Amino acid sequence: MLVWVIVLLIVAFAAVVFWIDRDRKRHGSTGAMGQHNDIDPGQWTGGGS
Repeated sequence: MLVWVIVLLIVAFAAVVFWIDRDRKRHGSTGAMGQHNDIDPGQWTGGGS
């Protein structure tokens, strides 16, 4: 049972990261949270655009 909980948490985290990155690309470099300065976009996009 615990294994399924861990798997669901990983999948949920990956989905959140995917949606945030998708919104960031759609709205520009500001990002949905406005915290684009905290993390290098290249780390998420694999080199950026």
